[in-house]
Amino acid sequence: MADSTVDVTQGTGTSIDTRTEATNGNHRQVVVIGDPDTNAGVAPVDAAAGLKVDLGADNDIQGMAAHDAVASGKPVLIGGRAATSAPTAVAVGDAVQAWFGLNGQRAVAFGPTSFTAADGVSNVVNGTPDVQGNVVRTPVRAELYNGTTWDRIRGNATNGLQVYSGVAAADLGKAEDAAHTTGDTGVMALAVRTDTLSASSGTTGDYEALHTDSIGALFTRDTATLVDDAAFTPATSRVMPIGMQADETATDSVDEGDIGAPRMTLNRKQIVTVRSITGALANVAASATSVTVLAANTSREGATIWNDSTAILYLKFGATASVTSATVKMIADSYFEVPFGYTGIIDGIWASATGNARVTEIT
Repeated sequence: MADSTVDVTQGTGTSIDTRTEATNGNHRQVVVIGDPDTNAGVAPVDAAAGLKVDLGADNDIQGMAAHDAVASGKPVLIGGRAATSAPTAVAVGDAVQAWFGLNGQRAVAFGPTSFTAADGVSNVVNGTPDVQGNVVRTPVRAELYNGTTWDRIRGNATNGLQVYSGVAAADLGKAEDAAHTTGDTGVMALAVRTDTLSASSGTTGDYEALHTDSIGALFTRDTATLVDDAAFTPATSRVMPIGMQADETATDSVDEGDIGAPRMTLNRKQIVTVRSITGALANVAASATSVTVLAANTSREGATIWNDSTAILYLKFGATASVTSATVKMIADSYFEVPFGYTGIIDGIWASATGNARVTEIT
């Protein structure tokens, strides 16, 4: 039967809902998809998107098997295209089919095929998944966030991953010649306690740990020090220079037992004070009883005694001399030098009180 029009005459009874086409004025009957009693849930239709279907909260369209249950009947499956080679690329925004291998495994590409980092360098990611199930090495794009932007982690085939520790106060690294600030962070250098120092590496050129003693003092080797009585070779042997203080006018004194630096002039000449030595002469009359010939004196550098008498003189390094308690026996007109830097008292007694002891004390 060919298409034709049907005339409709106004009458009585139930109304038929129709719509008049805007293009030609023809009438079409309206079919409502929804609840027939209440007209609820009516599926909307518009000229651009066509019929819209809302699955509702119960997801009314579903398969025959629950998750992790044995599939039976005809469950609703996710569709895709099985292929052993990559599908033809589509334009951005186009719909695509899922890609599966021949055994049903999903083909997955990790990340984009290329990207441009913040420095503008293009980095190609090579790695197409093998749909036959073989292991694929797929590079992963790694980025770090500096608080403002993201940027790729640097590295190359020669040096591997490049790590920049930073030089700020909270970073592990510090710039050369940078000023120290309390609270700066860093990495502590560890050393090995070695009470008896010995090498821990195999041979020269190997890495070696720093060594400390039992209290953490670092072992060092002074190559400038020569052993006692060792031969010195000019321009070859190493020595440790003596450090002196340039001090020509304001001499600084130290306390007994202190360490002090030697003094020198501004033109590097060492300042040496020649000790003043004087001799004090005294005469002690001969006596048949013990008398002090020379009193104790810590400044004494030496002393001489001449027995200018015809009688024997008995000298004692100590108090109260006698014939049986004496250090030396001096005959008449003899001479004696006090030995060994002795600075104590010297007493004497003569066999008879004749003449004198001529004493010279050097200080």
